[in-house]
Amino acid sequence: LARHNRELEVLMKHRTLNDEALSYYHKHTAEIEIIRHDRSIEPIVFPVPQLCEFLTVEKKQKVFLTCEQDEQGSKVKDFF
Repeated sequence: LARHNRELEVLMKHRTLNDEALSYYHKHTAEIEIIRHDRSIEPIVFPVPQLCEFLTVEKKQKVFLTCEQDEQGSKVKDFF
């Protein structure tokens, strides 16, 4: 939201993660970028499923290391 609201952007730059609401948002959301057909980049913010909190560091690392990361569209097919 800070990208679209100057006042919020200023507040976010001076924020601390001690703020309960911002801390919750930071912990429970993630962001990816999608390249659209017109070559524009669209950031997508999404909630991280609670189930992800139970993944071990080893499992997260395995997904990161085995997921194809070099071609457009290749990342998604590795999850199916």
